[in-house]
Amino acid sequence: MLPILEILGLPRLDTINCYIREGVNKHRGLELIEAIVLIEAKPGSFEILNLELSKAKGVRSVTATLGRWDFVVEIEAEDLKGLGENVLKLAQVRGVKSTETLIIFPST
Repeated sequence: MLPILEILGLPRLDTINCYIREGVNKHRGLELIEAIVLIEAKPGSFEILNLELSKAKGVRSVTATLGRWDFVVEIEAEDLKGLGENVLKLAQVRGVKSTETLIIFPST
């Protein structure tokens, strides 16, 4: 008996998981645009920000840090317009004091 993925002509799950890890939407033939958003929190908003940032659209990970920036947020979108919208939404989260965005240059 053939596995259902093979019957449907879909890639194996380990292949799909690899695409997700690489940040590449290969099924549609598109490479996602990725960025790092550095976030400075307003005093007293650290815990709520940690929760709210992780819920925002396009967010892959949120890491709390010590130093000038309080959070490092990895985000992704299908195009620059979507990336810009996601970054603006992050900047508007209650408790965000300032942000700096670093667009990840695709490796060759």
